[in-house]
Amino acid sequence: MTALKIQQAVDSEQLSEKADELVKAMPEKLKNQGRRMVSIRTSRGQAVKVAAPYYSRKKKKNKRRKKKK
Repeated sequence: MTALKIQQAVDSEQLSEKADELVKAMPEKLKNQGRRMVSIRTSRGQAVKVAAPYYSRKKKKNKRRKKKK
């Protein structure tokens, strides 16, 4: 029951809008890796798994890359 309520909160439109704002405000670019299963421990000690959006830093391009001839 707890996992269902947490999943509904993660899937809410309001949370996704706030997450988009946060990602855009970051100084470095982030890449959306889709949804991943994460474990959340409640205050009672139980761990529940929910699917949450996962972002990672984009790879930096190698500026010294050689041109093809």
